[in-house]
Amino acid sequence: MQFVRTADDRQDWGGLIGFRVVAELPDRGFASGGKGGAPPFMHWQKHCAESPQFTAEGVMRAICPKLSDVEVAAYAAPFPDERYRAGARRFPTLVPIIPDDVVVPDNRRAWEVPRSFTRPFPTAFTDSDPVTASLHTRFQAEVPGAKGQPHTTIRGAGHFVQEDAGEELARIAIDFITHAAS
Repeated sequence: MQFVRTADDRQDWGGLIGFRVVAELPDRGFASGGKGGAPPFMHWQKHCAESPQFTAEGVMRAICPKLSDVEVAAYAAPFPDERYRAGARRFPTLVPIIPDDVVVPDNRRAWEVPRSFTRPFPTAFTDSDPVTASLHTRFQAEVPGAKGQPHTTIRGAGHFVQEDAGEELARIAIDFITHAAS
């Protein structure tokens, strides 16, 4: 049995950057193919790396305006001052979005592993995430185990699905695990 992780599932960078681990350790586990055409993400990379205004509080308030002050503070807690933000500033620049990025060939090879998965491979994506928009169709088309599985689009949720529709995402996961185990 395998529960398929969405790009959001390891909120937030593990899913996006960590997908290549699947190529080397198939029992674990999105790799960007560097197809270009991602100006909003390029802007995000530059902003994260260079902006003194980049803070966890600012990101969470912009992306999840419904969060309470306590919830925003929880996201911000690991980053009490600039010294702690270096990693978070660097993560976006690790995502290859241009074709000549040196890791693109490895990321393209990483997609070969899920193309051999025959175990059940349902997907759960949101309808309002600009980062993972339409990625579900790639998984559903290229992963053999995705055929005939329940694929879910969580309506009204964005990139931080655990905040926007956490209970629904949990229900989807529990339903899959329950049915797969029976």
